[in-house]
Amino acid sequence: MIVKKVTDGIYYIGILLMNCHLIKSKKSVLFDCAISQVIPGFLKSLKDLSTQPDFLVILHSHFDHIGGITRLKKHFPSLKTIGSELTNKNFKSYH
Repeated sequence: MIVKKVTDGIYYIGILLMNCHLIKSKKSVLFDCAISQVIPGFLKSLKDLSTQPDFLVILHSHFDHIGGITRLKKHFPSLKTIGSELTNKNFKSYH
């Protein structure tokens, strides 16, 4: 898993085509979460950055953006998921 600081408080976390971005602040925001299989690497990266996400913003509902939501929410039960109406509908039918 690659973690790159983009600028103060903003990080790229990912491998190859499975990635997300993190805004680390008083309330941290994770953008997308890739597929379920990469969540263990994301969790380690979040731990290394001494943060846990408060919000998860899903940019669209392709499997490589929503596939890890269920697994991520198991580790962060209070995680609030934000997405468009269509994205939320697709996520509910996906799981």
